[in-house]
Amino acid sequence: MKKVLVVMMLAIALQMGTAFAIPVTDLQPQQSALSLAVHGGDRSTDLGLTTQLTPTFSIGFQHVDWDNSSAMNDFYAQFGLDEKGQTRLLLGNRTFSSESKIFVGVAQLAPLNEQWTGYGELLGGSNFHELDLGVYYKITDTALLNFEYRTFSDHGTRNGMGIGLTTTF
Repeated sequence: MKKVLVVMMLAIALQMGTAFAIPVTDLQPQQSALSLAVHGGDRSTDLGLTTQLTPTFSIGFQHVDWDNSSAMNDFYAQFGLDEKGQTRLLLGNRTFSSESKIFVGVAQLAPLNEQWTGYGELLGGSNFHELDLGVYYKITDTALLNFEYRTFSDHGTRNGMGIGLTTTF
């Protein structure tokens, strides 16, 4: 089942021009995650904060800065759709400079073993699409190393590989 999910996500990634995103993490209620990532292909720096309020509901903020030339901010909510919270519905608001857009999306976590977890996230809004595929490695109980590929389409496409660090508290 896990292999099928990974193959499906890769197939979608190769067929679409879309995404960015802080890693989709597995948090407990009242726990938060602070993430920082850099992407070489699109020359961006991402900073995000997510807080799990209940077992099935979290809120978050993400800021993306593209080489100091433009920026984008997201405010979002994640709703767990399954018992373990590995499939999620995302609703949010994205601000590009002075333009604001509502978006909807879906995210999926796929634990691969004790240390590795794969994830995929697909978002869309008015005239933009986003896809993020990645894995994170559990360094400690409160630190994750993230590797991801993202593609984001809005008046052109930005994509590339990224690496990041997430800490939970």
